[in-house]
Amino acid sequence: MSTNKYPLWLGYMDMPSFLDNPITIVDSYGCTVIDSQGIEYIDLSSGIRNVILGYSEERIVKAVTEQMKKVTFVKGSSFGNEPALELAQEIQSIANISNPRMLFHNSGTEAVEASIKLIRQYSYLNNTNRNTIATLKNGYHGQTIGALSASGEEYSKEPFKPYLNGFTFFDLPQNDGDIDKLEFILKKDNTIGAIMLEPILGNGGVVEISEKYLKAIKNLCLKYNILLICDEVTTGFGRCGEWFLTNQLEPEIIIGGKVLANGYLPLSVVIVSEKIWKVFDEKGSFRHGQTNLNHPVCCACGLETLKILKEIDAPKLSLQKGEMIQTALQSLFDKRLVTSVRGKGLLWAIEFDSNIHKNHKTHKWLEKALLDKHFIVGQIDNIIFIAPPLIVNIEHINNFINMLGKCLEYE
Repeated sequence: MSTNKYPLWLGYMDMPSFLDNPITIVDSYGCTVIDSQGIEYIDLSSGIRNVILGYSEERIVKAVTEQMKKVTFVKGSSFGNEPALELAQEIQSIANISNPRMLFHNSGTEAVEASIKLIRQYSYLNNTNRNTIATLKNGYHGQTIGALSASGEEYSKEPFKPYLNGFTFFDLPQNDGDIDKLEFILKKDNTIGAIMLEPILGNGGVVEISEKYLKAIKNLCLKYNILLICDEVTTGFGRCGEWFLTNQLEPEIIIGGKVLANGYLPLSVVIVSEKIWKVFDEKGSFRHGQTNLNHPVCCACGLETLKILKEIDAPKLSLQKGEMIQTALQSLFDKRLVTSVRGKGLLWAIEFDSNIHKNHKTHKWLEKALLDKHFIVGQIDNIIFIAPPLIVNIEHINNFINMLGKCLEYE
């Protein structure tokens, strides 16, 4: 039997290229991760936009360790547990949803799946056919077939046809008047029971939907008795300057994840309004569960993370750090090395000349060039993404911008 020298498979990775110089991370601290060769990298993606407090938060480690000494697992379909209940109470204080209940899952994708199932069973219990969900053509909602079917972002979903039925798509608004186009869809299709959207499209290029348009969507939901689901997996819990960007809309469901457990353990949440859960109380239980539903150790991790985020006023701090980043990026504009910068708080997209991008054979050439200079970022086409942790400082940012400028100058 042959032995594969590197049997680990990395998602989205061109494995032959990776195996030319495989990087294995063995240690971390602050904003930095360290590979097996001792090379240090500044992580300006904070993992996958989730390690918002950095890699050295001992309070979280202690909270997880203490919980593992007490209760490591509880069957989430039969029993509650203290960390999950306390975490739900903490989230209740920052989520503007009427009298909510919460389900804790492993990932944002699973939380999206649970939300899709909620809408479908809600329709079933009410004996209607309103089980279609309308989502944005540029939106992204996760990696399972259900979540991909709800997504408009083509690169992630392209190889996985056939997609599931039950979703319809509307255009990203170019101006506030485009709400008429969405209303036309809602009038035409009486099976639509919910609208699901991201307030800032992350994978779609960090494109913010205007507050005016979001409020217009909420008014349409009220007019046509449609539920509103806000996917804040990336934007929630303070990363973008508010606990939730869609709190002013008072949606029926908010989906949160990413920073909730600081990346230390898998954790996401579905926050559900009384309007929905009371129907289940009256007509039937939610036929949904998973092995690690409301997992006590993961919830203990999330509870301590959220306590720290509240103590440091994460929304305010993220806006302050975001202003620092935006000011520093001005130097790239002055040199005409970038064409657009979009972002809020600690979520940014830096767009550069597409002609430069077309000169390269590999679609992530700039991400790779920056990695060689010991900076971790993301890239989709001619856009570089950064989502630093709250502990990022001006030295990290200035060094990165200097290196990004050099890579673009000498591309």
